[in-house]
Amino acid sequence: MTTTFTEGRARVRALGVWSAMNAAGGALGVLAGGLLTEYAGWRWVMLINLPIVAAALALVPAGVPADARPGRRERLDVPGAVLATGGIGLLVFGVVRTDAHGWASAATLRTLAASAVLLALFVLVEGRTAAPLVRLGLLRSRWVAGANVLVFLAAAGQFAAFYFVSLYMQEVLGMGAAATGAAFLPFTVGVVAGTVVATRVSSSRSPRASLVPGTLLAAAGLGWFALISPDGGVAVDVLGPSVLTSVGLGLVLAPVAAAARRASPRTRRARRPGC
Repeated sequence: MTTTFTEGRARVRALGVWSAMNAAGGALGVLAGGLLTEYAGWRWVMLINLPIVAAALALVPAGVPADARPGRRERLDVPGAVLATGGIGLLVFGVVRTDAHGWASAATLRTLAASAVLLALFVLVEGRTAAPLVRLGLLRSRWVAGANVLVFLAAAGQFAAFYFVSLYMQEVLGMGAAATGAAFLPFTVGVVAGTVVATRVSSSRSPRASLVPGTLLAAAGLGWFALISPDGGVAVDVLGPSVLTSVGLGLVLAPVAAAARRASPRTRRARRPGC
């Protein structure tokens, strides 16, 4: 997107659309997953991705312009890809097994230690590879580092809330899978609304103009989710915090991508060998 769309309003709008679809896809996925689970069976939650990917691949040649062929092709960073995938995979594997093996168990500690070793090797390899997956020099920019931390925190809060709130609605409130998915639709609307506002604000002002209020709103919404009680209801304990969190995330996602782009001069310098 940053190479296809020119600097200014066109790029801000493209980043806004991408951010809205990225966040709204999570909420729509909960709705689709609930409908599929209730009416078609849980296996369709996996199978439905095949036609979606096929449609996306078919649309790429028509919608994405081809780049000019480079004079010299860079080698793929296969060691980095293997180390990153293995490290993250072991981290997730170690965490999700803590229901059967406690955090202090030997199995969990071994898995997490192996993950830490692979991720440390990944960082080492990225610093010595000519064409790394992650150019570590970019993280010296406070804009890039701050944007990555903010996206990590936003995603962690959003998807954790999706998981636990969906359990709350089904196990505590007794709602079905389809009704639970439908309850996330206001979240999608809030993300789109926040993104529209952020796109207009970011076209003429610094990303901070949307990042600060958006972060505060999202944090307040997630804090509201933490106050859910067993005697609660959908309107107060689900709808209210969903709207607050979603509008806040919508205000954040597009500006945080624009903020990371502020390091573009350093990005070009980081492409030089040895950086």
